[in-house]
Amino acid sequence: MKVNVNQIRAARGLLNWSQKDLAARSGISNISITHYESGKTTPHRETQDKIIQALELEGVVFTMHGVEMKTDTVTTIEGEGWYMRLLDDVYYSLMDKKDAELLILCADDAVSPPAVNNRYRKIRNAGIAMRQLVKEGNTYLMGPLKEYKYIPAKKFRNYVSLVYGDKVAICTDNNSKALIFKDAQLSETWRNIFDVLWDELSPPKESTADERF
Repeated sequence: MKVNVNQIRAARGLLNWSQKDLAARSGISNISITHYESGKTTPHRETQDKIIQALELEGVVFTMHGVEMKTDTVTTIEGEGWYMRLLDDVYYSLMDKKDAELLILCADDAVSPPAVNNRYRKIRNAGIAMRQLVKEGNTYLMGPLKEYKYIPAKKFRNYVSLVYGDKVAICTDNNSKALIFKDAQLSETWRNIFDVLWDELSPPKESTADERF
């Protein structure tokens, strides 16, 4: 379905977002958003997709007749840069929240590209705590050692899941997209399971990473 500029403005209104807010959440420049909404430019399909996904992540649904807020709890992020957009959702969901924490299951710092590492830095610099469950024996650990615990190597798969705020994100389809469940009880359940594992697993003793957060 084609989304028009009036729907974009209406979606911002539903979320009480400024053009600056939309620019920050979509990764598009503020001036580009301004020109788009004023009719001065027509964005490329990729640019419009980023704008739409940023709005949909916050629960907006584009319909044949306008926009409304979704009633279900599941959102999909996919396409180029999907994991960076997921981390942006982590950042905006947790920023300015007291005792905010990101839990990461089954990630590997050694295979994270610079763009992902920069998102992690942004999250950390916002005062958001992080804990990760990683593969036993992995010493390429970019954060403080106290943030990591080891999963036995034979049980590890590099298939990432994130728990943050009232959301659980599960990366799927060969790590090409994420399903985000906005459900406070589900998030609490995953957080409790994570804590049980955390209390039982062993911590690493060293890091050989050539780059640190």
